[in-house]
Amino acid sequence: MSGNFQAVILVALAVVAIGCGGDEHIAAKDCDAAFAVSFPKGECAPGDDVGIAPVPRPYAPNSPFAPSGIHDELLAASKDCFVRGPITVTSTSPSVVAVSGLTAFGSPSCGNDLGSFGASLASFSITTGQPGKADLVIANSSGAELGRATIDVEATARLELQQGWTDAAGPTILTASQQLLHVTTIDAAGDVTAGTGSVHFSLTGPLSRLNETTLRDVPGGDEIVFIGMSPGTGTVDATCVNTSTSVTVNVIDANAVTDLTLTRVFPGSNQIAVTASANGRLVFGAQCEWSVPPDGTFGINWIGGGWIGESAPTVYDFVNVKYGFTETCTLVGSSLSASIEID
Repeated sequence: MSGNFQAVILVALAVVAIGCGGDEHIAAKDCDAAFAVSFPKGECAPGDDVGIAPVPRPYAPNSPFAPSGIHDELLAASKDCFVRGPITVTSTSPSVVAVSGLTAFGSPSCGNDLGSFGASLASFSITTGQPGKADLVIANSSGAELGRATIDVEATARLELQQGWTDAAGPTILTASQQLLHVTTIDAAGDVTAGTGSVHFSLTGPLSRLNETTLRDVPGGDEIVFIGMSPGTGTVDATCVNTSTSVTVNVIDANAVTDLTLTRVFPGSNQIAVTASANGRLVFGAQCEWSVPPDGTFGINWIGGGWIGESAPTVYDFVNVKYGFTETCTLVGSSLSASIEID
């Protein structure tokens, strides 16, 4: 994101679901006298000191956006003047970037909690359309332009997979195990494009979509959560406008697993990797029934692995262990088992 920041600087805040629109307005709010003390300059005017709210981003602030349905929220912020209504945000090219959902946050004295921002804020949402550039122009109630920022929307040249498998035939998963496929949009220059919502997913074969996941440390963004309902082969297909990719997923029952091993993640630790394989092929989604279950004196936490965006082994952490014992994992849905000493 780049632009001529004359007075107001626009910054991406978070991903939200919005509708398409054109120009948006907000009406003035009545605030108490404390607000005037906090912002003695009153309403922002050209030349006022307006800055960027410190919002973390999963990508560089100047990343171009992906096309065709990216939803994002932007901020105008100031610690000196009053960024509130009526203000107007206008897109110079709504077919590239449309604006909607303009909201003024005001200040704590107006009943709004600004948290760590300590600033007067106005947020609004955008939806991307076709590739191109569009200026977002923000003006105060007098119609004076406070500033503008250029939004760059770049076509997606390829979709990059977060891939934990190495098998050319695609990952092998256990039936009923939660899995997730995450993709990243990349433009022709090789840059990651910002935002979520332009990638559409579909499933074939025994694969079925889930609406939510309990998987740990998933990346968020353009992704699909799914399970294998029965043994067989299916595909996960991802499409962004004219760019697509497909992953073949092999689904097997736990009874088809031929080998199960337990190993320490590193020497001396009680983080245990559970590795399942079927005739030499690593299997994702292995879960254990433990011979010594948590009894209040120690705990067993799943901390990662086991889904196709990470490594195949499922990693468990044994915590607050006060004495040594032999632990046995029996693969859920199978009689196959393996043991390890817990210290």
